[in-house]
Amino acid sequence: MSYASYRVAALAEELIQYEPDLFIVYSGHNEFLERRTYAGIIETPQAVTDIAAILSRTRIFTAGRDLLFSGRNQPARTRKAGPVLAAEVDTILDHSFGPRDYTRDDELKAQVEAHYRFNLQRIIDIARAGGADVILVTPAANLGDCSPFKSEHSPGLSDEEKRRSESLLTKGMEARRRGELDKAVELLSEAGELDPRYAEVSYELGLALRDLGRYQKAKQALQRALDEDVCPLRILSGMQTAVATVAKENQVPLIDFARVIDDRSAHGIPGSEFFLDHVHLKLKGYRLLALDILRELEDMGVVQPAPSWDEKAIETASAKVESRVDRHAEGEALRNLAKVFDWAGKHDEAAQLAKQAVQALGDDAESLYIEGHTALAGGDVDGAIRLYRKALRIQPGYLEPHYSLGVALLSRGKTSEAVGQFEKVLELKPDHHEARINLSTALLSLGRAEEAVATLREAARISPNSADVMYNLGVAMQAAGHVDEAMEKYRETIRLDPSRAGAERNLGILLAMRGDAGPAARHLERSIELDPNSPEAHDNLGKLLATTGQLREAVKHFRQALAIDPKFHKSQYNLGLALSMLGRSEEALPHFQEAVRLQPENPAAWAWLAWILATDPDAKIRSQGDAVAMAERAARMTRGQDPTVMDALAAAYADQGRFAEAQRAAQAAQKQFAAANATKLADQVGQRLQLYRRSKPYRETSRGGDATP
Repeated sequence: MSYASYRVAALAEELIQYEPDLFIVYSGHNEFLERRTYAGIIETPQAVTDIAAILSRTRIFTAGRDLLFSGRNQPARTRKAGPVLAAEVDTILDHSFGPRDYTRDDELKAQVEAHYRFNLQRIIDIARAGGADVILVTPAANLGDCSPFKSEHSPGLSDEEKRRSESLLTKGMEARRRGELDKAVELLSEAGELDPRYAEVSYELGLALRDLGRYQKAKQALQRALDEDVCPLRILSGMQTAVATVAKENQVPLIDFARVIDDRSAHGIPGSEFFLDHVHLKLKGYRLLALDILRELEDMGVVQPAPSWDEKAIETASAKVESRVDRHAEGEALRNLAKVFDWAGKHDEAAQLAKQAVQALGDDAESLYIEGHTALAGGDVDGAIRLYRKALRIQPGYLEPHYSLGVALLSRGKTSEAVGQFEKVLELKPDHHEARINLSTALLSLGRAEEAVATLREAARISPNSADVMYNLGVAMQAAGHVDEAMEKYRETIRLDPSRAGAERNLGILLAMRGDAGPAARHLERSIELDPNSPEAHDNLGKLLATTGQLREAVKHFRQALAIDPKFHKSQYNLGLALSMLGRSEEALPHFQEAVRLQPENPAAWAWLAWILATDPDAKIRSQGDAVAMAERAARMTRGQDPTVMDALAAAYADQGRFAEAQRAAQAAQKQFAAANATKLADQVGQRLQLYRRSKPYRETSRGGDATP
């Protein structure tokens, strides 16, 4: 139920009304799962908790508790609002994107551990006030076969140290997979010295040490990985110690089940032999726990085994218990575990559990959905689509598969089908703004920009303060040609979320199109500040600088874009163009070559490549490709209607002595430039045409400086 110990304590307050003889307390794995405020809970005076425990047995308990927790004895900081339990557990799992919602917070961790100990004491006080006994159990956790749910670098590391740590971790993992265990330990130990709080490093080191047979050190490393897990869904070692301390201080029986599991696990490292996942036991583990509890009850005089109680009787009882296991309930439990692992990003484990759930439950829509979600996360889009469709055949009104199917179909280019799925989601839940955003994206790709705008206007009406909605509305308006409104929406996005790099970038682009170079540059520079690793941001600023004649500065940004992503074809082309305009053809050539390799359907890149190979004064450069073939390819793509392509084709023909064809291509280019009122360019083509009429090729001899492309 994802209950943290403070809820277990509240439950004890209720249960004491039924006059139980004994509480057996096994709690501690879910302490970090709920969102709650600790102020005023931990340091409530002992006298108050004692009286509250006594009152909890009476019919006036509610009134008495309200009186106590609002009176003068309450610490000043808690008088404003005491702790209130919601009707349902408000877990991070229910409304977050996964472990990324967790961050390292040592102060919170200390508070949680202190509160856990406080709640164990509170349960004991409640039980004793009601005349009940207590047995505390130390929860056990999977150390050896459960990686941390989230790792974070040690505080204070530089970016270079973080990269070094990650590199050592990767190399260490690869060495372990190859069986080079000593090398793996060496690399992972170095990573651990550099970054001692990165949980994944400790986990991988523990595995390597275990493989080497160095079990004591392996267990220490694996325990450190658990304790440094930033998303701690397993009980921490300090909390296990707290159970023993509270038991000793209160002289209550303790079952150290963590030690029991350790002692029965291979090499003292508990793993998949006893655990189904990170904390839930397999049947053999629960049997161990049951027998330990039974022995403790015998020591307490609560039960008296019959003379016939021996190993054979235990086996008979075990068989009877296991025969009663509800297969359907087991399937539901497996499904819930699959949800947890899917949420945690452990998609392989989630997929296996979901498959087991389907085997137990039959065609269960929710299990099929989880299995589909893990398939999608693993890149198997077609498999995900199949599983989503199957889930929807079983449960047609199931919202989540409709939405995820829409996303999967959109990624596969099945846009019309995706539109239908998103529309179904909105029929089921009109305020699902993620579905509206994706619907607008699908509509835009279908050329239905005005419908996309209408869809997002409705989303903005429902969620007027959503930066996501506002940004996408700007994108849709831009696509629909409503430039002024698009700019207004980008400005509104920036107001709602000043860190939105895309809005800064798009606003800068629109301002550049308007000729407002100064403001455009400021927004593009801001987009780079917000997202320095965006090749597109650097490329856009480079284009703006190039159009204002600042070619050398433009080159720097194009190079930066390619340093981030060498496969960013736009910057390969733009860098080649800028270098060409600076008269640096030899440097430009490889960038045009890479541009056409990355994007073969770019006629401008083919034309510029052909131009350099046909017109460069250096014969060595001209010999590096078939300019005519390249220019003809560009001409076919543009159906002979692009004057720059026809100009390049003319130069390529002339270079090969095909002057009649060169004249026809040049005449077409001159006519097209003139029709576009590009008089200067038409005149330049005319000058080259005179050369072709005299059977002379054109050679570039005077390019250079800060010419504008």
